[in-house]
Parts: sequence; structure tokens; C-alpha cells
Amino acid sequence: MNSTLRRLVLTFISLTAVLPGLAWNKPGHMTVAAVAYQDLKRTGDDQVIQKTITLLKSHPYYANNWLVKVNSQQGVGTANHDQFVFMYAGRWADDARGSSYDHETCHYINLPYKPAGQPASVPTPAPPSENLTNSIASNIAKVRQTSASRKSRAIALAWLFHLYGDVHQPLHTATLFTTDYPNGDRGGTRFYIRRSNNSDDTLSLHKFWDDIITTSERFATVKNEATRLINLPNCQRNRFSQLSNLKPNLWALNECLPLAKTSGYKNGDLLGGTDDDNGEPLPNDYHDDAKGVAEAQIMLAGYRLADFLRAQFH
Repeated sequence: MNSTLRRLVLTFISLTAVLPGLAWNKPGHMTVAAVAYQDLKRTGDDQVIQKTITLLKSHPYYANNWLVKVNSQQGVGTANHDQFVFMYAGRWADDARGSSYDHETCHYINLPYKPAGQPASVPTPAPPSENLTNSIASNIAKVRQTSASRKSRAIALAWLFHLYGDVHQPLHTATLFTTDYPNGDRGGTRFYIRRSNNSDDTLSLHKFWDDIITTSERFATVKNEATRLINLPNCQRNRFSQLSNLKPNLWALNECLPLAKTSGYKNGDLLGGTDDDNGEPLPNDYHDDAKGVAEAQIMLAGYRLADFLRAQFH
């Protein structure tokens, strides 16, 4: 490798190393949107769906991207158009990364978590003002601003489709601060694990949570996953007393941050590596416990998105 290329590679690594991971993967965000769609259908809120779609048609990605995929992806077709658009609105903020629409810090809020027993010398800085919950608030205000252009309102609505998913991913609300991570682990993106003792592949704890629902972007797979979840007895709306809480900042602070502590980091007892080649193996029961938490969080995000759409477009 010549010196110029080496410098470019090292620059790229140094830049990407400080960026947090996605909150859920793209199929995870699509699943949140599919749950919202199916919940609206179940309650006969077709008018809400149509008003949502009508506004999303003003989104700059609708005609040149989403509609093209609707017509080209097998198994979608006219009958599934609306659910497909919901799904692609949900993943749009990740599809738009690196574009003029991207706002990296809006995807997360680094609420500090310092487990008991850590020394006072470990700092716990407050998150920046441009963050996930403030972004939800500003995009809600934009959608409700009827004097604004339909394009800007459609962009804000697509952001909300995405951010409602983000704020329910436990590791997008918390950053671990310890003597091993004095500058924070950036939502688990620098906390390295292996799936088991028998696994040689190291990955970040954040990516483990991102991918835990599904990794397929196929419409039928995501639709079926949303249907499976919405039919589970423990995923019915009446099981979620949290739905009465309408404040996204409290979703992060009082719901997701505690989940990050207890389920994500196991109250500070979870072992993780600081080297991306040497991850610590997860406990045997970690995957199943995390999967249950993730499924509940996906459902809660979908129900809350549906409720926002009802309030906005009823």
C-alpha cells in the first residue's frame, strides 16, 4: 500500500470509528413501520393510512425511489403499496446517510451510564443538544406546521417513522462510562463481544442488538415478521401500559435507559472487549433475553407511531 492510500485508509478509519451504529438495522426499522401499518388496519383507520400516504407522496424519495421499488420488488404490487411505503419511510433516514438530508446526531442520545463501583474520575458528560429526543420534538412540530411546504412536512414525517424506532433501541439511548471506556463506548459500538464461546467472530454489542429481529430486507419477510409479532399474546396493545406516556424524552430516560442498563449491559456485569478483534463471549442466556426485550421494544415503537399518526391524521 503506498503512503497516499495508507493515509486515506487511516483517515477513513479515524472518521468512521467515532460514528455510532444504526439503531436497529434497516429491516428492524421496516418492521416498526409495518407494525404501525398493521395496527392501523386492525382498528379500521384506513383514512389515517391514506392521509399518511398522501403526505409521504410529497417526499423527495417517493417517486424516484420508493415507487420504483414498489413496482419492481417481487410480491409487493398495488395491494401492498401502502404498507411498502410505510416500511421505506421507516428506513429512509438510514438510506439517506451521507446525503444532504443526513443528520447523524439525531439518531441517538448518549445518556451516560456509569455502573456502581466506578471511580469518581470517570466522567459522565451530558449528551449534545442535537440529539434523538430533541429531533423527535422538532420533527413533530414540523409535521404539524400546516403552513410549511408539503415536501418539508413529508421529510419530517419520514424522520419520525425512523426516530420512533431509534428511541426504542436500548443502545441508542445509553453510553457506558467506565475505566475501560473513559470516553464512553458510544452506545455499545466500541464494546466488543462474541455471540458464544464457540464463535470466533467479534462484533460490537450495538450491532448485536441492531440485527436481533431480522436481517432480511425482503418485503414479504418483514411483513411476515411484523404479523408474527403483532399476533403474539405478550405483544398485544393492552400489554403495554407505557402507551399512556406520550413524552419521547421520558421514553428514552425512564424506559430505554433502564433497559440498556439491565438487559444491555447486565447492570455493568457484562464483559466486553475494547479491541475489535477480541470480543468477550456473551452469557448463554443473553441472546434469548435480548430477543424478548427487542421484540417488545419494536412493538412499542410501532404502536406509538400508529398512535401519533392517528392523532395527526384522524
